[in-house]
Amino acid sequence: MSLSNSGESSTWVIADRLPQNPWWRLISIIGGAALVSIGAQVTTPSGGDVPGTLQTFAVLLVGAILGPWMGTASVLLYVLLGAAGAPIFANGTSGFGGPTSGYFIGFVLAALVVGFVSQRSCGLIPSRALPRLLFGMLGGLVAIYVAGLAWLILHVGLSFGGAFDAGFSPFIVGDLLEAALATAAVSIAAASLRPTR
Repeated sequence: MSLSNSGESSTWVIADRLPQNPWWRLISIIGGAALVSIGAQVTTPSGGDVPGTLQTFAVLLVGAILGPWMGTASVLLYVLLGAAGAPIFANGTSGFGGPTSGYFIGFVLAALVVGFVSQRSCGLIPSRALPRLLFGMLGGLVAIYVAGLAWLILHVGLSFGGAFDAGFSPFIVGDLLEAALATAAVSIAAASLRPTR
């Protein structure tokens, strides 16, 4: 594959550099859902009464690696399995309709946002890919928090301040760190897979 003078190649994500067949795509989607499930069980300090998890990190990573369509399908599979009763949500819980359900909607949207940005970034030289990937990760966080806070306000009945205190303040610092780690991981992997001139 040739590169243009701007340092860009055709759009791709990391999964596109791996074997391409329907079985591999299915395995990738299932594997991504499994990764998010594992991340949901790993707790991290949040500064609040409820511990954080590596779920957000996993969602952002899956979206960036698999791209907008496979990444979204993977996270959606995770959400649907958990909603159907599989104990794969944080702390081994399951079900849909509780106070955190808005964040699950946000996870699906985040995978789509991050996937699109990653698709336009992985072919760039590292100095250009890194800021774009970080921007995409932050866009994914916005999607997660907008959906999550909206759910807390509209379905749980919290005020904006109450939703902010319960569903944003304790977690945002950890989620920003997770976004930075995901950005670095994807940028390094993309640079190693990027074709040379």
